[in-house]
Amino acid sequence: MNKLAFAVLLFCFSTTTYAQTVDDENTLILAQLGSMNCGFKPFPKLGYRIGRCIDGEWEQVSTEASSGMNCGFKPFPKLGYKIGRCIGGEWEQISTEASSGMNCGFKPFPKLGYKIGRCIGGEWEQVSK
Repeated sequence: MNKLAFAVLLFCFSTTTYAQTVDDENTLILAQLGSMNCGFKPFPKLGYRIGRCIDGEWEQVSTEASSGMNCGFKPFPKLGYKIGRCIGGEWEQISTEASSGMNCGFKPFPKLGYKIGRCIGGEWEQVSK
């Protein structure tokens, strides 16, 4: 059975159960249904948690307590950027709103099943819906 058929089948049987209990512990199924572009959520690495589905991959977001250990000291941001979260061992360089168009250009059309997110490191994020 392919992922889409499994997700639709799972959605039909679990909608009422999970729709009523939405919290961090029980959103695994809802996140998977909304993010079929990334597949199933993996287990996070030690000191990380699983974030959003970005460009077809799950974010490994460092927990606040371990951000310094996982990414080191926060660097100084580039001109027109600010430092964001520790993702996958690197600090995000997030473009400030005023300079997003200059740093990343015009917002592209999103891929099917995605929306355009923030300007990170000179590229627009493709965030799964």
